[in-house]
Amino acid sequence: MIGQLDAKGAIRLLATAERLPIPDEAFDALTAGYLLRYVEDLPSAMRELSRVVRVGGTISMLEFGRPTGVWGPLWWLYTRIALPVAGTVIGHGWGEVGRFLGPSIDGFWSTYSPDDLGRLWEAAGLGHVQWQRMSLGGGFVIRGVKK
Repeated sequence: MIGQLDAKGAIRLLATAERLPIPDEAFDALTAGYLLRYVEDLPSAMRELSRVVRVGGTISMLEFGRPTGVWGPLWWLYTRIALPVAGTVIGHGWGEVGRFLGPSIDGFWSTYSPDDLGRLWEAAGLGHVQWQRMSLGGGFVIRGVKK
């Protein structure tokens, strides 16, 4: 963990999701975007994120999804061809990001199904876990309430 003072005088903490330097039940709610694919130990990270939310508080997360049906092959083409090409056109480094995203998304969803994630969230102490596919399946929102 590294602590920094930002331009407004607030302390900014840098830490991993598996080990947060934050007291138990410090927050009423927690939101994150595109976090789940990046943690090394997802069950530990979910337990830690749940730990810092008060009982009755909510956790909500947004992640890329993987469309199914007719949209699945189109999504694959988009993430394997369109994103890398667009990234290359945009500028330095973005082509690499474009090439990374498709395999990263597929790797995550090959490991965890939405139902697997729901069970993992429940094991971390969250109830009323709900998930929803959005944007034809290209987006995924999951939320739960701390028990």
